[in-house]
Amino acid sequence: MLRQLFGIESAFANPYYSSFVQFSIRVNKQESIKKIVSNFQKILFGLRLKVDNNHYSIASEESINDSIIKLPMWIQECREACHWIERFHTSPITDRLTTIAFNDNVIVINTNHITADGGFVINAINHALDNDILDAFPSDKSLSREEKIVPIQDSVAFKAEIERAERNKPNIHSNKNFTSFPFNGNDSHLVKKEPIQIHFDDEIPFEELTCYDTKLKKPKYMNEFLWTAVTMNLNAMAKNFEGHSYKRQLLSLPIIVDTRKFADDQSKINWRNTNCISTVNLSVNPKDDMTLTDIFKLFKKDLNDNIKDKVFYWINN
Repeated sequence: MLRQLFGIESAFANPYYSSFVQFSIRVNKQESIKKIVSNFQKILFGLRLKVDNNHYSIASEESINDSIIKLPMWIQECREACHWIERFHTSPITDRLTTIAFNDNVIVINTNHITADGGFVINAINHALDNDILDAFPSDKSLSREEKIVPIQDSVAFKAEIERAERNKPNIHSNKNFTSFPFNGNDSHLVKKEPIQIHFDDEIPFEELTCYDTKLKKPKYMNEFLWTAVTMNLNAMAKNFEGHSYKRQLLSLPIIVDTRKFADDQSKINWRNTNCISTVNLSVNPKDDMTLTDIFKLFKKDLNDNIKDKVFYWINN
């Protein structure tokens, strides 16, 4: 066995629940597929790893040989490819953590969250057609053999940042202040014991988003729109349920952040940083006469006040 899983790694890969990420790329030139597969083989640790007794471990030779498979030719769309590989090729974590499938036009990856989060996927796609994807980030020549084949844990990757945050003990918005509404714990819609999988598939063209900027050709204030919409809707539901007993609430919610973006030394970020997430609680108290844009600015300011120490403080707390 290799190193032990720590913190959120154990939440994403354990005997009772496993979180997998699927992403797919469609290319116009068939020769690009070979290059992408070759590059992804170099950076996707899960092709060669499994989880055994809450530890990373080398997958069997048979499992490693089966980690790259053929995608049926009738699948020519990325969404369909993601559905197919999730349904038919999600391996138990005790077998293998990642699978790649491809045909002449489409490549799709199914990987456990601990070996590729959203930030990792973005970097992988941005460098998919590099001549050698390993050159995208500097590598540490002093690593041991074991360190080279497993993801780096946050407590090691961001040791200095976490220690500083622990010393500073930043003021954190309390979870108790999240915008919420009353509900009945016996409601039949709530999950009682066993977790269930709910599959919801939808697509919204980004040009149709309210926040789409026609001049910039991309969404603007998208995060702020989401934060405001979620909290204002929860607040409205609370007012509807509570009636005359309603008490005004803060607009407050937790968000997930990519810790790579806040590292002190960006040159230390590399492909071993596979699962780098933390949380930040946002909380604002808008006035009645404020516009949505005013609320967006409050949220943005609160986010900026929360970065650095508060991001890294949450990793161990």
